[in-house]
Amino acid sequence: MTKPNNINADAGEDIRNRRKSALIKLAIVLVLAIIVWLFSSIAWFSKNKNASGSGMSVTTATMKFDIATKGAKIRNESTMTNINTEYIEGVSDEEDFYSSDRLLLRFTPDADDPDTDINEYENPPDISPGSSGELNLYVIPKVDEAFSVNVSLNVVAFAEIDKYKTVAEVVTDTNSEPVTDENEEPVTTMVTQKAGTEIIELTNENAFRTAASNAGNEEAYDEAAQYLAAADYLRGHILFFGESNDTSSYYYVSPITERNADSHISFDFDIPANQSGEKIQVPIYWMWTNTFGQIALKNNNSELRSGPPVVEDLTNEQITALPNDPMTDKEKIIQYIKVNKDSFLKDWSLIDFTQAELYQINNNQKTPAQVIDSMIDSADSENNFNRLSDCYNTADYAIGTKIAYFMIEVAVN
Repeated sequence: MTKPNNINADAGEDIRNRRKSALIKLAIVLVLAIIVWLFSSIAWFSKNKNASGSGMSVTTATMKFDIATKGAKIRNESTMTNINTEYIEGVSDEEDFYSSDRLLLRFTPDADDPDTDINEYENPPDISPGSSGELNLYVIPKVDEAFSVNVSLNVVAFAEIDKYKTVAEVVTDTNSEPVTDENEEPVTTMVTQKAGTEIIELTNENAFRTAASNAGNEEAYDEAAQYLAAADYLRGHILFFGESNDTSSYYYVSPITERNADSHISFDFDIPANQSGEKIQVPIYWMWTNTFGQIALKNNNSELRSGPPVVEDLTNEQITALPNDPMTDKEKIIQYIKVNKDSFLKDWSLIDFTQAELYQINNNQKTPAQVIDSMIDSADSENNFNRLSDCYNTADYAIGTKIAYFMIEVAVN
C-alpha cells in the first residue's frame, strides 16, 4: 500500500496523534513497571568472566586499563539479572566510582521518583523523543604509556509481551451450574488464560519467535519482524555526540556516526602518557531526537522546523560550498541518515514517489534509495519534508508500540 503524495492538515494531525499515543504507551510501561533502565544516577553490571573482585574494586589482569563510572544503586536490579544472569554487580571505591572492563550504564535525563511519577502531558515521562543525557564514562590507565581505546555504544531494546497458558475449565450451564457427563463427572474444556508477561531482548527474529512461542503468544510470534524493526528504529533515532553545546541555538557538537561490524556506534579515544591511575573522562552525550527537522534540515530558512537543531545549522556559504572540507557536523548527521535510512525512516520504500521521481526510477537513472537520498538532501522542500517526517514519526510510533525498555551498553577495548 502506498502513502499519499502530500500530507494534508488532517493527515498530519493523525500522524501526530498516533505518534503521541505511542509515546504515552511507552511511558506507561516504564512508569508502571517502576523500572527506569536509563537512569540519571548511574548503576552498572560487568560482563567479564575473567574479572575478579578485590576489596572495593573490580579489576582485570589482561587489560592495561579499567573503565569506570560514578553513581548509585539501580532500582529493580533483579529484573536485569533475571534477563541475563551473566551480569554481576560491581563494587565502588571510596569516591563511589565503579570500575571494570565492561559496563552497562542506564540513564534518564531527569528521573522522577517512581512512587510519584505520573503519565500526563504536564509531567512527561522519563523516556521519550527529546530525552537526552550524558554517559559518565572514565578510562583508568594501568600504565604510563600513551595508547588508544575503542569505545562501542549499543542501544539494546527489550519487548514485553503477554504470556498465556492453557488450563482445564469446568463447563457450566446457563444457570452457572457445572455440566456433568454420563458418569456425573464435571465436563471440562481447555481454555487459554493470561499468565503474566515476558521481557525479551530483541536480538534476532528466530530468538524472538522462540520466546513468543514459549510464552504462547501467537500475535507476538507473527509480528516478530515488526518488533525487530522497532529495535532498529530506536538505534537510529538515538544519536551520540562528543561534546555538549553551551548556547541555546543548537544542542551538541561532534556527532559520533561510525558503526562497526556489529552495527554498534564506535569511536577511538586517545589516552595520553603518564596518566596511570588517573580517571580520564570520555565525553559521550546521547539524544533521542524528537523530530526529523532537527537532524535533516541544513538550516531553517524554510521555517519547517520548530525548536533548535541537534547540531549547528549550515551557513549559506557552507551550503554553497557543499561538500565542505572538513565535513561539518550537519553534513555528518545527514550522511548518517542516508547510509542508515532503514534505521530512521519506516517504510521509506513505500513513499508515493512523484511522477518525476518515478521517471528517474523507471528509466534506471536512480534507484529508489538514491531518490530518497536526494529527498533528504532537499528536505527543505515542503513535500519532501512532509513525506520524510511521516516516515520518521511512524518509526517513533513503532518504537512506542513494540519497545518496552531499552538501555545503552558501553564496551571499551
